[in-house]
Amino acid sequence: MTEVEIRHAQFLYYDEQEVTDPETGESRTVLNPKIAHHGDVVDITRDEDLERGEEHHAFVTDEDREADAEAEVEAGGGAEGTPSEFGDHDKLVEWIRDEKPTAAQVVAAAGDDPEKANALMDAEEEASGGQPRKSVMEPLEKVASGE
Repeated sequence: MTEVEIRHAQFLYYDEQEVTDPETGESRTVLNPKIAHHGDVVDITRDEDLERGEEHHAFVTDEDREADAEAEVEAGGGAEGTPSEFGDHDKLVEWIRDEKPTAAQVVAAAGDDPEKANALMDAEEEASGGQPRKSVMEPLEKVASGE
């Protein structure tokens, strides 16, 4: 099992599930199709799916992350345009919805401040219509819990 972050708009992969035929008692493997979207962090269990994703550059690589980090430093911290008033929920929602910051930019905006992380999680939830990005929520949850 390998955890990857999706670079493409969407990526189709399969989960294997063992099922038992109720009549014969025989066990067989069934493939369940799944679709991951840009920014999702998912566990890919099948080598075929990993190979296909790597061949088509569907996953974010360490080099991508390093390049993003360098670009953020050059841009002055990466969370350019972040509202300075974290107490204004509507401005945070508007920033996420309208400016469409990357997951890294949203996480960087929280820094190590649990209150900012909670405010950004609430704003991400609302701005996404209840479908927040895992790549935003998981790191912010760690900041919010003080990890």
